[in-house]
Amino acid sequence: MLNLVAMIARWNARHIITSCLLFFGLAGAGQPDFRNPIVLNEDNGLPSNYLSDVLVDQQGFTWVGSGRGVCRFDPLRLAFERFGPGYGVPVKNTNQLYLLKNGEIAIGVRKVFCTLHPDKLRLNVDPPTPYLSHFKVFDREFGQFPGAGEVRLSYRQNFFSFEFSAIGYNLPQPTRGTVEAVLRHLRLPASRALEISHRIYTF
Repeated sequence: MLNLVAMIARWNARHIITSCLLFFGLAGAGQPDFRNPIVLNEDNGLPSNYLSDVLVDQQGFTWVGSGRGVCRFDPLRLAFERFGPGYGVPVKNTNQLYLLKNGEIAIGVRKVFCTLHPDKLRLNVDPPTPYLSHFKVFDREFGQFPGAGEVRLSYRQNFFSFEFSAIGYNLPQPTRGTVEAVLRHLRLPASRALEISHRIYTF
């Protein structure tokens, strides 16, 4: 962690302060607590351990640029919010961040730069809902699906497959996470299940 802060500080003197706000918790009379440092990296929310720039906006949030997009860090909640192409924010070749006088943040990327206003950027907290588009039993379309809210199979119909519709093209990560959660709930290794035991499955 100390090496990372030192590396950022070498790029630009203003990063010394923002790096302390980002990487060090303060205790007592504003003294850095080096005994129990809070390490922030990919394991707890950073999009990448390689950071291109750091700045603090007018609301006190810390913005971090990396090779995998831009994220906003809340120092009170110690939480990251990631913004990428789905929010109009470039991901690749993100370089320097610059706080403009009107409160907007300019993001330098290869050959161009874009701007965003932190107050107008709203995080989408509702993950896209996956919908089943096809349901087959013994590799044949099941007639009652998807019109019926409930599908009943006999104990002999224990070989079936299903497909998910593609939801959230510009936000693939939440969609993939939701689909994986569905499969974990069903306790299935993949979208095709062999020899399913008889019980009620809800998805």
